[in-house]
Amino acid sequence: MAHNGEFKALVRKRMEITGESYTQAMRQILEAAGTAVPSTGAEGGRPPRPALQRSVPRPWDPPQTEFPAIVPISTLPFDRSGQSAIAITGISAYSNGFEIFVTRLIQRAKADDAGTVIPNVTSLTTCCSRYPTIVGKK
Repeated sequence: MAHNGEFKALVRKRMEITGESYTQAMRQILEAAGTAVPSTGAEGGRPPRPALQRSVPRPWDPPQTEFPAIVPISTLPFDRSGQSAIAITGISAYSNGFEIFVTRLIQRAKADDAGTVIPNVTSLTTCCSRYPTIVGKK
């Protein structure tokens, strides 16, 4: 409804047709509207939050209660072509394994208004080659 006046007119129209009191007609309209439009919860229009579930860490996930040790490395390039390069740019060590950070650089040439080619480098770092340490029993 655009405003309160339209709702009141709708209630009065129902009162004329059904003979109900104003309160009864209003409740019936609100009940019908509630049935037609699903409720979004009591949090002011937001859907209800899902119940929290305890997550069980997988063996390859880093420990939740441990900061990583940063392994000092120089950039370890893998491959370079005319327009791209791939390298290992970081390693983090945990008690149960390590993470490798791989960075890809892509060079795309752009021309400015004068026609001069300007290199544009796009960087994408992805983390997450996680390798758990395998602990064997003796």
